[in-house]
Amino acid sequence: MNTIRVGAGVAMICSLFVLPFNVSAGYTFPTCQQAWADSEARHSCESIRSGSVVIPEASESGHRQCVIKVRCKQSSGYFGPQDDVTVDVTQVRDLNNCNGHLKVGSC
Repeated sequence: MNTIRVGAGVAMICSLFVLPFNVSAGYTFPTCQQAWADSEARHSCESIRSGSVVIPEASESGHRQCVIKVRCKQSSGYFGPQDDVTVDVTQVRDLNNCNGHLKVGSC
Protein backbone atom coordinates (compact mmCIF):
# COMPACT_ATOMS: atom_id res chain seq x y z
CA MET A 1 0.00 0.00 0.00
CA ASN A 2 1.35 3.41 -0.98
CA THR A 3 1.16 6.18 1.55
CA ILE A 4 1.75 9.89 1.23
CA ARG A 5 3.69 11.68 3.92
CA VAL A 6 1.72 14.39 5.71
CA GLY A 7 4.02 17.21 4.50
CA ALA A 8 3.79 16.09 0.88
CA GLY A 9 0.02 15.73 1.11
CA VAL A 10 -0.38 19.24 2.48
CA ALA A 11 1.89 20.65 -0.24
CA MET A 12 -0.11 18.84 -2.91
CA ILE A 13 -3.44 20.13 -1.58
CA CYS A 14 -2.10 23.69 -1.27
CA SER A 15 -0.82 23.63 -4.85
CA LEU A 16 -4.35 22.86 -6.05
CA PHE A 17 -5.52 26.17 -4.61
CA VAL A 18 -2.48 28.42 -4.98
CA LEU A 19 -1.42 27.52 -8.53
CA PRO A 20 -4.68 28.53 -10.21
CA PHE A 21 -4.51 31.96 -8.55
CA ASN A 22 -0.96 32.54 -9.81
CA VAL A 23 -1.80 31.35 -13.31
CA SER A 24 -5.02 33.34 -13.49
CA ALA A 25 -3.25 36.53 -12.41
CA GLY A 26 -1.41 36.30 -15.74
CA TYR A 27 -0.97 39.54 -17.67
CA THR A 28 -0.34 42.79 -15.85
CA PHE A 29 -0.95 46.05 -17.65
CA PRO A 30 1.95 48.41 -18.24
CA THR A 31 1.90 51.87 -16.73
CA CYS A 32 0.88 54.69 -19.04
CA GLN A 33 4.48 55.90 -19.16
CA GLN A 34 5.73 52.42 -20.13
CA ALA A 35 3.07 52.10 -22.83
CA TRP A 36 3.89 55.57 -24.23
CA ALA A 37 7.61 54.75 -24.27
CA ASP A 38 6.80 51.69 -26.43
CA SER A 39 4.57 53.57 -28.90
CA GLU A 40 5.70 54.62 -32.38
CA ALA A 41 3.98 58.01 -32.04
CA ARG A 42 6.35 58.97 -29.24
CA HIS A 43 9.20 59.39 -31.74
CA SER A 44 7.48 62.29 -33.55
CA CYS A 45 6.02 64.07 -30.50
CA GLU A 46 7.49 66.22 -27.75
CA SER A 47 6.68 67.17 -24.18
CA ILE A 48 4.62 70.24 -23.32
CA ARG A 49 6.34 72.95 -21.30
CA SER A 50 4.73 75.48 -19.03
CA GLY A 51 7.48 77.97 -18.27
CA SER A 52 10.35 75.88 -16.93
CA VAL A 53 8.04 73.00 -15.92
CA VAL A 54 7.80 69.97 -18.21
CA ILE A 55 4.35 68.35 -18.14
CA PRO A 56 4.48 64.52 -18.08
CA GLU A 57 3.70 63.11 -21.53
CA ALA A 58 1.68 60.21 -20.14
CA SER A 59 -0.20 59.94 -16.87
CA GLU A 60 -2.82 57.69 -15.30
CA SER A 61 -6.39 58.94 -15.08
CA GLY A 62 -8.74 56.42 -13.54
CA HIS A 63 -8.86 52.67 -14.03
CA ARG A 64 -6.58 51.76 -16.97
CA GLN A 65 -7.06 55.20 -18.55
CA CYS A 66 -4.07 57.18 -19.81
CA VAL A 67 -3.92 60.85 -20.63
CA ILE A 68 -1.31 61.69 -23.26
CA LYS A 69 -0.39 65.39 -23.48
CA VAL A 70 2.11 66.20 -26.23
CA ARG A 71 2.79 68.26 -29.35
CA CYS A 72 3.36 66.19 -32.48
CA LYS A 73 5.07 67.02 -35.75
CA GLN A 74 2.90 67.92 -38.70
CA SER A 75 3.69 67.08 -42.32
CA SER A 76 5.21 70.59 -42.61
CA GLY A 77 7.92 69.51 -40.14
CA TYR A 78 6.71 71.91 -37.45
CA PHE A 79 5.14 70.84 -34.20
CA GLY A 80 1.39 71.34 -34.01
CA PRO A 81 -0.61 72.64 -31.05
CA GLN A 82 -0.94 70.67 -27.82
CA ASP A 83 -2.83 67.42 -28.36
CA ASP A 84 -4.49 65.71 -25.39
CA VAL A 85 -5.99 62.24 -25.74
CA THR A 86 -7.41 59.87 -23.15
CA VAL A 87 -7.30 56.18 -24.07
CA ASP A 88 -7.20 52.77 -22.42
CA VAL A 89 -3.66 51.75 -21.45
CA THR A 90 -3.85 48.90 -24.00
CA GLN A 91 -4.46 51.41 -26.83
CA VAL A 92 -1.50 53.69 -26.09
CA ARG A 93 0.94 51.59 -28.13
CA ASP A 94 -1.48 51.81 -31.09
CA LEU A 95 -1.41 55.62 -31.18
CA ASN A 96 -0.21 57.19 -34.41
CA ASN A 97 0.76 60.76 -35.22
CA CYS A 98 -1.65 61.80 -37.95
CA ASN A 99 -0.31 65.16 -39.13
CA GLY A 100 0.10 66.51 -35.62
CA HIS A 101 -2.83 64.74 -33.97
CA LEU A 102 -2.78 61.45 -32.06
CA LYS A 103 -5.16 58.77 -33.24
CA VAL A 104 -5.62 55.13 -32.24
CA GLY A 105 -5.02 52.96 -35.30
CA SER A 106 -4.09 54.08 -38.80
CA CYS A 107 -4.49 57.65 -40.00
